[in-house]
Amino acid sequence: MALQVVVSKRADKNLGKILAYIHSEFGESTTIKITKKIFSCIELISEFPDVGTVEIKDKGIRGFLIKRQLKIFYRIEKNRLIIVNLFDTRQHPKKKLK
Repeated sequence: MALQVVVSKRADKNLGKILAYIHSEFGESTTIKITKKIFSCIELISEFPDVGTVEIKDKGIRGFLIKRQLKIFYRIEKNRLIIVNLFDTRQHPKKKLK
């Protein structure tokens, strides 16, 4: 059974920024492909939440590499998948959960 997906404000904001960048640099068709890939990965994670690697053990945060340049961070609370952040891996690693 798939978990209910909840997207944090930070994740939603960063997703918008990432997609705007992709659109400006690579065009609409690439943006659509990436968007589909992101939602496919979220669906996969909601079905198999242990698929990601443990990033911050004490907070229960896991990470999953969507594409070479894009990583999603999430945690599980009860029957919910909380999308904590999306991160462009070309940024400085210390920024990934800020």
